[in-house]
Amino acid sequence: MVTTYAPMDMGEDVAKDAFYLMLFACLKEALTSDKVVVLGHFNAELGSVWQEQGGVTSKFHLHQGARLFDLAVAFHL
Repeated sequence: MVTTYAPMDMGEDVAKDAFYLMLFACLKEALTSDKVVVLGHFNAELGSVWQEQGGVTSKFHLHQGARLFDLAVAFHL
């Protein structure tokens, strides 16, 4: 079990990028038989246009929710 807390939106981009790289690495190590649940209070701002990629649909502003969106696409969440 992994529990973590992401850097706040007002945090530095370097810290946020490092966090998501570590989260990606952790999720990559999960076995296909593992159950992966990503929960949280994600502070990504919603945009006005729906976008779809890799089976994931969102309304995130690219500059605000790109890291979370990329995570969802990469792991088919």
